[in-house]
Amino acid sequence: MVLEIRATPISIFIEDRLKELNVNYRDVALVAGFSNADAVYTMMRGHMKVPIDCVPALAEALCSDAVLLLDLALRQFVPPKLLEDLRKLNPDASHAPNVQARIRSLHHASNQADA
Repeated sequence: MVLEIRATPISIFIEDRLKELNVNYRDVALVAGFSNADAVYTMMRGHMKVPIDCVPALAEALCSDAVLLLDLALRQFVPPKLLEDLRKLNPDASHAPNVQARIRSLHHASNQADA
């Protein structure tokens, strides 16, 4: 099956990660627990949206940051303006876990003066 490419930010990300890791979509599908490897292929080609509940397993299989992949996945479903408004509610949520920990440490060290 060969699908034309419908480039989206997440499909480009998936394809780039496959190239960087030098693996194919079948390998990623197996590691991520997909019962059908073609699902990853169709996501990579932009013909299928990445289901939000698949983000953690797919991020792990792609050796990528789950927060970044979640952000890309949400862009498929949520209008940009709404997504930006939601980020303003919890700006720390858009950071990777290690960055969130550093931010919490800085807030704690400054007695929340900069919170």
